[in-house]
This record gives sequence, structure tokens and C-alpha cells, in this order.
Amino acid sequence: MTESPEAHPDRTFRNIQFKGNATDYFGIWISNLVLTVVTLGIYSAWAKVRRIQYFYSHTEIADYPLGYHATGMQLLKGKIITIGVVGIYFILSIQLPTVSFAVSILFFLVLPWVINRSLKFRSRMTSWRNIRFNWHGNYWRSLLYFVVFPFLSVISLSLFAPVATKYRYDFYSKNHAFGLTNFYAEPTIGKFYKAFFLSVQLPVIVGIVAFVILGEFYIGPTLDETTEYETLMLIFSDAFATLAVLATIVFICGYILYFALCRNILLETLKLNDSVKFKADLNPFTYLWINISNSAAILLSLGLLVPWATVRKYRYLCEHTSYLFIKDESEFLDEELKKVHAFGEEYADWEGIDISIWSNMTKILEHSDVRNWCMGHLLEN
Repeated sequence: MTESPEAHPDRTFRNIQFKGNATDYFGIWISNLVLTVVTLGIYSAWAKVRRIQYFYSHTEIADYPLGYHATGMQLLKGKIITIGVVGIYFILSIQLPTVSFAVSILFFLVLPWVINRSLKFRSRMTSWRNIRFNWHGNYWRSLLYFVVFPFLSVISLSLFAPVATKYRYDFYSKNHAFGLTNFYAEPTIGKFYKAFFLSVQLPVIVGIVAFVILGEFYIGPTLDETTEYETLMLIFSDAFATLAVLATIVFICGYILYFALCRNILLETLKLNDSVKFKADLNPFTYLWINISNSAAILLSLGLLVPWATVRKYRYLCEHTSYLFIKDESEFLDEELKKVHAFGEEYADWEGIDISIWSNMTKILEHSDVRNWCMGHLLEN
């Protein structure tokens, strides 16, 4: 029978600790930038390894850091494949416009395979206490959750988005594993709809009402029967341009708020079998402010404050993400090591490559870094 936390009142939730700082990271960032430019982008694969290793090695869970074991050559192979695939896609689209639609369909059919391969690689390259993480997702569910569900969200004007988010999170949690032990989470759809209403729908409703009031009291009185057609068109074009800018701002802010709320919802039910529980208590508006002020700082500093902004955001995620060992930590690790030894996977390297098109596509199709809520992937930027 699994022990309950109440049986050991001395066991409390502990925050994930980040021991890095912006000054140290600036040195890594600037050298990565210079070497990437000098090598015409080739060094970017090694730069990514250095960046992830810095953050992982300074991220501690129960006083032990995470590990990242990928090599620059593995990531470079993935980048070459990415460039090749995207290049072929655009060449075919331009040279053979009549088959561009079919090429696009083929691209999205290949995407789930790419996602699974990339997640498998990144999980196997991440470790804690010499135990690797793993990914067990399959093609057909990836096709459903990464291609079909986003499409349904778009054609439903985002009304399907909370359902897509819920099942995508279910898929991620149940297919990630620490060693041979699976993560598990089952958040309810109702909470995602509540988060979606508060972060997206409510601001949109308020924005529409404000725009109608603005038109009624400020634009309406300036119009009469003698208003020339050109003047009328100019007024309406300015109004729609203003509406487009405001809609973009509302969408971006809603996106950030929705991510913070969804993260809290997911970690509320996330467990590693019956041995470890997780929790997140992000303040959506604080997280929004961090993102907005980070963007402003980067813009005003012409990019020089990127390291500071990155560390600031990462540290906030750490400080508001916590874990609780329901079972004794040593006992849990001993059991996991025994299982890993039995299957001979303790130090096994998965000879794969990181197909980085996954990172680029998720920025378009998804609203978050998908690894934010797994122990080994909770806090990667």
C-alpha cells in the first residue's frame, strides 16, 4: 500500500532550486553567439548543448542537479535534417505549385514521427541521479494531438482549445517516464475551460465592448451625411488597424496567462507513479509581467539583456514549481535503480539525433514548451 504524505508530516513540498546567475550565463551566451556567427551557424548545435547543460547542472532536485548528455554532433545532424526537410518542402511548393497542397499534407503526416523521435531523444539525454528519462509516445496519438486537435481548435475559433490542451497534457504525462516508472496526470476539462475563459475569452469580450463604446461615443459623433467617402474609409481603416493591434496584444497576453494557468492545473495532478507528487503556483499576472518586462528590456538593450531575461524567467519557474516524495527518497531511488539494472538501461545511450524542426513547429502549433511539467523537463527554456 502506498504511503500517504500525512503519515510523514515532516515531508513537505520543496521548490526546485536554480543556483545559476545572469553574470555567469552571459559569458556562455556571448561566446555562443560569437562562435555561431563566426562558423556561419554550425556551432549553434554545440551552443545549444552548452546552454542546456548550464541550466540543467544548476537546477537541483532534492540537492542533486539534472544531467544533459547530448553531443553537439548529434544536434548538428538534427539541424542538417531539419534544413533538408524544410528546404525540400519550400522548393517543391515553389517549383510545383500544383502539388503544394499534397506536399503540405505529407509534411503534416510526417510531423508526428518527427515529434516522437525528438521527444525520445531529449528524454533519453536527460537524467537525474544517473537515471535517464524516457518517452513512449506513438505515431497515431501524436497525429491526433499535434495535428488534428490544433486544426479543430482553429476551425472552432479556439472553442475546442481547452479540450485539445487537456488531452495533449494527458498524452505527455502518461508517456514520459523516469527510468522505468511512468508519470501520470489527469486534469479535468472543466478547469481548462475556466482558465481559457479567464485568460482569453473574458479579455476578448471586454475588448469588443470597449471598441463598440469607443465607436459609439468617439467615432459616431464625427460622422454625418456630408462625410466624404474617402474620409469615411480613412476613419474605418484607422479603426480596424487599431482593433488589429489591440487584438494582437490581447491574444499574446491571453496566451501567456493561459500557459501559466494550465501549468498550475497540470502539476496539480502530476505524479511519478505513486512515489512523487508535483505542484505549481505561478501567479498568472506576475508571469505576464515578467514576459512583458523581459521583452522590453531585451528590446531596449538591443539584445544584450537576453541572458538576464532568460535566467529571470527560469528562476521564477523554479521557485514556483515544487515536488514531494510520498515514498522515502532513498527507497524510491533504490527501487528504480534495481528496475533499471534488471533491464540493463542504467547507462545506456540512445543513439539518436535531435530533429530540431520539432522546436520550431511547436512554437507555431503549441502554446508552451511541452516539457515544462516533467521532472526532467519542467524548467527548460
